[in-house]
Amino acid sequence: MGGSIATLAKSEDLEPGEQDDKSAVLPPKKKSSGTNYQSINGTVSSSYLDKVGRSNMNCPSCQGTGRIPRDQEEHLVALIPYSDQRLKPSRTKLYVCVSVIICLLASALVIFFVFPRTITVTAVGIKSVFVWYPQDAVSMNITNIVEITNDNFYSIHVSSLSLQVMWYETMVGKVKSENITVVKPLSKSQFNYTVGIQVNDPGIHKYCTMSSIKIHTMFFHIQGSVNVLYMARTEQLSLDAYEFVDCGANTTTPYSFNRPGSEQ
Repeated sequence: MGGSIATLAKSEDLEPGEQDDKSAVLPPKKKSSGTNYQSINGTVSSSYLDKVGRSNMNCPSCQGTGRIPRDQEEHLVALIPYSDQRLKPSRTKLYVCVSVIICLLASALVIFFVFPRTITVTAVGIKSVFVWYPQDAVSMNITNIVEITNDNFYSIHVSSLSLQVMWYETMVGKVKSENITVVKPLSKSQFNYTVGIQVNDPGIHKYCTMSSIKIHTMFFHIQGSVNVLYMARTEQLSLDAYEFVDCGANTTTPYSFNRPGSEQ
């Protein structure tokens, strides 16, 4: 009992500053309220604690669990340092330049092969003529040859032909034909059409039946158009030519179309 009183008296005799010196300098260590964000499955490796110490902070987005909630995985953003090599892929400029060159080359090739080129229609000549003589008139069936030239790299379809035959200022015949032919790329193709002509003139009837004249020449002017279809596009080509026919007899000898004033 006496020892206890003496101890108490000694403690009362100490000054406040001396009593604080006897107390612990550092507060007791407190355990972290959560698992470190570098932990896996709730455990912290001893090597990591040795490197960063026990005064490390918890992962804010992990909420002290060491795991990312599934409902937040699509909203969290990973920060990558600017000096990270993944942000500086090698040969980027080379790949971009090669891609641009390939695209330009492919575009040029497509334009070169798809761009529409000239399609021409030419009256080649007469294939055959059949003539007969009604009363005070002259009738004939003329079969003509037309050539289509396709300078494109794709086929074209000659869809229709429409034309009329003029004798001076009078229309003496007309014809219309559908779905004629297909012309292959970079090639030519010929097709025939037959047009019926009748000239109701007693003077022409007498002229064509006169035996004293060796060649009975009649001139006709052909005007019309040819429609071609290609690449979902329709183009109309004009056909304008002159032809002469011997109305005195039937013939299968080809004649050439000639404009007035041109040489035979």
